[in-house]
Amino acid sequence: MPGVGDCSICTYDPENNQKCPGYSGIQLKEKQISLLHRPSDFDQIVWIDAGHGGKDNGAEYGFLSEDNVNLGIAFYLDYEFCFVGIETCMTRMKDEYVSLEQRATEANIKKADLFISIHCDAFHKETARGMTVHIAENHSQKALILAKAIDRQLGLQFPEHQHREIKKSNFYVLTKTKMPAVLIECEFLSNPETRNFLRKAENQRSLAKTICEGVKQYLIKIGFNRSSIEVKL
Repeated sequence: MPGVGDCSICTYDPENNQKCPGYSGIQLKEKQISLLHRPSDFDQIVWIDAGHGGKDNGAEYGFLSEDNVNLGIAFYLDYEFCFVGIETCMTRMKDEYVSLEQRATEANIKKADLFISIHCDAFHKETARGMTVHIAENHSQKALILAKAIDRQLGLQFPEHQHREIKKSNFYVLTKTKMPAVLIECEFLSNPETRNFLRKAENQRSLAKTICEGVKQYLIKIGFNRSSIEVKL
């Protein structure tokens, strides 16, 4: 599989005819490659950053590791972007350690247009719950528009979940990247109920579809609209 910073229209290994491990239940056939790797509808590159990995498992509760959940959502997100013609790059495509510095540096070198970091939250009180979108304290206007678009879609698609509003945080990947960047805490692993939500592949895919919709709404908001994108305004 490709390494850090490899880009494609869809994450797929045609040489071995393999679906990506995050695509639970999605069967990709060799004859579909031409459809998946079609020319991009956008002159945009979205960097998908699956948090943690390798020796850094992130939060761990109930035999579930954050790094694996993050990677599953990231794969689904890459898959969703594929079908709206948005080019993607992924920080990692397997369980490997990538430093924070390398994550930001690679995205900057590639000159990605957006940076989306996928995480799960945790707290010492297991009653804590909710989804949070983070931006840097010294954020750009575009970063705020992106965060609001994603946060709004999360609220619409997951009304039964608590939404903790947009928070300003100086996470390394938010402050050291040169493009609009957000970090999304998809729910709490430390809460048994929301951990069960995160564990299920169908919910991981729903999260990815919702984040993708938020990015589409952001592109429309900044005036990057194409007829191939179906949206609900």
